[in-house]
Amino acid sequence: MPAIAQASKGSGVPNPIPGCTQIDDLGCFHFFFPGHGQEPATITDLNGFVAIADITGTGVGTDPDTGKTIPLTCETDTRIMSGEYIAKDGSHHNGTFAFI
Repeated sequence: MPAIAQASKGSGVPNPIPGCTQIDDLGCFHFFFPGHGQEPATITDLNGFVAIADITGTGVGTDPDTGKTIPLTCETDTRIMSGEYIAKDGSHHNGTFAFI
């Protein structure tokens, strides 16, 4: 589930993007899945850049009980937003944010 990693305390909390993605009964999260025409950022009021990597792959794991190999799949949605942004309190800040 989405989580926040914060390097410093204090003001500067960014505004989330309008809208959200509903995930089962867990709630509405301010992001959209990658796709053509979808918003890649998770914050708004940003003057900077956004990078996104949507990666799908496969691998092999070992079952700890039997020692047999099992096929695994992996999918990651990683985004980075960096630049000047306007915080919820209206103040201007520079920062870098990651969504993994």
